[in-house]
Amino acid sequence: MSDTLKANILGLNNCDTCRKTRGALESAGFDVAFRDVRHTPLSAAERGRFLQAFGDRLVVGEAADH
Repeated sequence: MSDTLKANILGLNNCDTCRKTRGALESAGFDVAFRDVRHTPLSAAERGRFLQAFGDRLVVGEAADH
């Protein structure tokens, strides 16, 4: 069993917040898997699951590109 912490991030490659978050997690020792949702969009099932869990907090409102 590995002691490495793992994190999955869904975001956009050109998003500054996503890049900062990814870098901070990697610096903290996390093994980060990043999924650019523009290139690999969420399935209908994933969208439904995330909307149910996060509601209107799912998308950052300040983002220029949602």
